[in-house]
Amino acid sequence: MAKTFPFEVHTPYRLFYSAAVKAVVITLADDEIGIYADHSFFTAPVIIGILKIREKGGIQI
Repeated sequence: MAKTFPFEVHTPYRLFYSAAVKAVVITLADDEIGIYADHSFFTAPVIIGILKIREKGGIQI
């Protein structure tokens, strides 16, 4: 079974999303990147795009 990690999305007004997730895919300036539990630390510019979240039940949001 895949490991999960806590993930939250905050807006200036409220907490928008909070759950234990298996993976998150975000859009960077030059490509997309998948982030999983125990991922190494990195810094990269994020651009406006679709945020893909895979929850522990296999559900993708």
